[in-house]
Amino acid sequence: IRQVVGRVIEVALRLSVAGVCLRCMPLCRKCYQAFDLPSTRECRYHPESFSGETAQRWKDPGDTSRSAEVHYFYTCCGASSKEAPGCVVV
Repeated sequence: IRQVVGRVIEVALRLSVAGVCLRCMPLCRKCYQAFDLPSTRECRYHPESFSGETAQRWKDPGDTSRSAEVHYFYTCCGASSKEAPGCVVV
């Protein structure tokens, strides 16, 4: 919930700095981006979380070299960048 609230506040601040009327533009319920009606822009988002796992998961049994490294990725599609475009389009 903190991430969602933080994202909504971030979008609101960007729009207010840009001089956009916040009450005039609805926010997408998936990506929290403001859009004009009628909009033909597609919304892209990740339906699952961005999480991390240690490298041990992908190593051979007994191989402990660099196993403490944490690899972060979206659990829905495996994208490793936090800024990766969404894998679902609505």
